[in-house]
Amino acid sequence: MVAMRQFTRMVGVFHVVCHECAFEGLYERHATAVSERDEHARACDHRMTLLEIDRSKPLSRA
Repeated sequence: MVAMRQFTRMVGVFHVVCHECAFEGLYERHATAVSERDEHARACDHRMTLLEIDRSKPLSRA
C-alpha cells in the first residue's frame, strides 16, 4: 500500500474499497490491488470495488 502524499498525480494508482467495512487501500501495482481485493472479498464475503484513479469507471463490480 502507498501513502497518498507520495503522488503529485494519481496516475497508475489503484484504489480498493470495501462496501461493507472499513477496508480500503491505494496500490501502485494492479496485480497487488486485485490480490488484496480478492483476498478480502473471499475472507469476508464482502462487496469490493477496484478503481484506477485516472479511470472514470470501476474495474470491478460493487
